[in-house]
Amino acid sequence: MKYKWKKTEQIFNTEQDLINHLRSLGDVTFNDASDEYILNESYQNDEWECIEVKIDLENLEFDYEGDGVEYEVWKDKTTGKQYVIPIEIQRNWDEIKEYNGKFNIN
Repeated sequence: MKYKWKKTEQIFNTEQDLINHLRSLGDVTFNDASDEYILNESYQNDEWECIEVKIDLENLEFDYEGDGVEYEVWKDKTTGKQYVIPIEIQRNWDEIKEYNGKFNIN
């Protein structure tokens, strides 16, 4: 879930990023207000909304192997943004073969 500031269409990745933005606008009523108050007040004023951001998987290209065990890094070809993609290994026990000292898996 991401947060969109409606006035500028700016997207914030986290609730805290949005709160920091709202505080930076200089509204004196927010000076001593709690984060929850700021979010609720600005939401009731229809200033922001939660949005679901979809990533075009067809537009991603492999960037680098990450740690090679738990994740890889892929890059959006249009925006240049990088994404951490968790990976998993699935063992196919039905295709088990005796190891003969060579890495020929055919």
